[in-house]
Amino acid sequence: ATHSNWVVNKLYSALLDVFPDASLWPERLHLVRESYHNKVFEGNQCRILLKNVDKLELLPRTRKAADTIEPFISTFYAFDKVVKSCFGMKLDLALLKEGLKEFNSSFSRTNVRTSSKIHMVQAHLLPYIEQINEGLGKRSEQAAESCHHKFNSLWQHYKIKNMSHPSAKERLLKCVVNFNSCNV
Repeated sequence: ATHSNWVVNKLYSALLDVFPDASLWPERLHLVRESYHNKVFEGNQCRILLKNVDKLELLPRTRKAADTIEPFISTFYAFDKVVKSCFGMKLDLALLKEGLKEFNSSFSRTNVRTSSKIHMVQAHLLPYIEQINEGLGKRSEQAAESCHHKFNSLWQHYKIKNMSHPSAKERLLKCVVNFNSCNV
């Protein structure tokens, strides 16, 4: 999963530990955690959760429960700002700075251990974004997967069964040249 998916999944799992009724949040949004990789929400599901944090706010039935999940709610809202600000093709540097400030403050109140991926978001995302001065959309895992899929489709017209055949390297080169010339 991308860093953003991982952060959402990490926060959600920790939230379930302190507030088991949080399972109603994705359930009411008709979201199901995928069973591979220790039950996770995938990219679009993570975005749906972040866009619907208000539904999570409605779940606590007691003041104590509301107080318990408030740091998580604030962290999800803040992380949504971070994602909106730079995880697509466009960059909103002011929103990123605001979102990161809120994320860092609220995340510390969740008592969730800071993993390496959360550290990457907290400490390295802003300097990297300021260096490249654009959104992360062009650098995403999804963009690479999309490119890989396009190449594999074209490769079907060039490939031969026996890759140790003398013409295999030449066929691969022709496919790469064709692919690159069509995708500059």
